[in-house]
Amino acid sequence: MKNRDGVERSWIFSGSDIDRGPFGYMGHFEELKELAGCIRSGEGNGTMTVRDAAYILAVEKAILLSIEKKEVIDFPAFLKEHKAESLIGR
Repeated sequence: MKNRDGVERSWIFSGSDIDRGPFGYMGHFEELKELAGCIRSGEGNGTMTVRDAAYILAVEKAILLSIEKKEVIDFPAFLKEHKAESLIGR
């Protein structure tokens, strides 16, 4: 896949299978899946809080934005811009 600047890029993980999660995803897939199950069923607490999940997803979004813009993202400013200041100081 090429981005709008014509630079070749890929979102496919090419590392060792031992480092890879389900579907080639390297993040917190199992923890997010468990949290979603707890929310849907109304039972259990899960190993990750909703706040932790929101923070992780915000970090991932900031990383992707940094890649897209090819610049450093001021993470606290990014959180404020997206009305997620409560995640600052997590």
